[in-house]
Amino acid sequence: MEHSRRQVSALLLFLALIAGACSSDPSEVVVGDDTGEVAMDEAGEADDAAEQEAADAMSDDSDSVAGDSAPFEVPKLDSNAIAELMDDHDLATAQWAQNGITSYDYSVRVLTPDGPMIGHIEVRNGKATRIISEFEELDEPITIEAFMAEFRGEFKNGSTGIHSVNYADGLGYPKRVEGFENGQPMSFEIYRLLIVSADEEPCSADGLTYPSPTGTDPVSVTHARLLEAAQACDYLALTALADEGANELTTSFGGGDPIEFLREGESNGENFLAILAELLQNEPTPMDEIAVWPEAFADPDLEYLDWRVGIEASSGEWLFFVAGD
Repeated sequence: MEHSRRQVSALLLFLALIAGACSSDPSEVVVGDDTGEVAMDEAGEADDAAEQEAADAMSDDSDSVAGDSAPFEVPKLDSNAIAELMDDHDLATAQWAQNGITSYDYSVRVLTPDGPMIGHIEVRNGKATRIISEFEELDEPITIEAFMAEFRGEFKNGSTGIHSVNYADGLGYPKRVEGFENGQPMSFEIYRLLIVSADEEPCSADGLTYPSPTGTDPVSVTHARLLEAAQACDYLALTALADEGANELTTSFGGGDPIEFLREGESNGENFLAILAELLQNEPTPMDEIAVWPEAFADPDLEYLDWRVGIEASSGEWLFFVAGD
């Protein structure tokens, strides 16, 4: 169970909110079919060596969270409060299991003193297969089931840094968790869950192989990543790109999750990803502080309302891929 021990350690490091642990660029890890999932019972009953490994890692890095600030008194939970947490957790776990969700993508936001850190995890057939994460320590993906199993293990031991959990109505997964680690407040939330088919999804960009730009400026870097993600029909990479900036990506004027809109459109026969790739095969045109595709969109003499792409020039943030007015 070496892989399971590493996953439990990664989860505990994730909850520790280690400041300064993010790399300059999001890193991606892909896990093969024989890795990923920790069974509910196994995740809650990891051996002492694994628990000690995780505890040592948190202890070593906790100074980077707390710094020189004086620790404050962490409120204690009594046995009744812990029992209530466990009861709520068991009800939510049963609801999640009853729904039978085994293939999904989800995004986690960890709130730290230095700002939010985000990770995107892919799960297929109950196995966590891939992660795109800002955390160097969180080097393996983990299922929602494994998250929940770890919570229950803490509740069962009667000693937990988790003080409140808000579960998603109707689904049962933990939307937001709050508590304390090493005397510091911690919280994280699963802010996106996209339930998908385990089967290969249809993609209009299959077979497209446009060359990627090679420049190192912010627009060229995002341009290359976006083109590669579109041609690969890689929704997890598209999600990561959508969430990197300060502005919400626009793919529709009707609201909703921007990547789910593209995904659902493709499943209904739309050619969204092919259109995106075909636009991005060309060089961008500057328009104010934005690099745009196609060139016609930047022409003030034209009222161009068809599909267009925009990337902010200074930051490389993907701003829109949208049609209409």
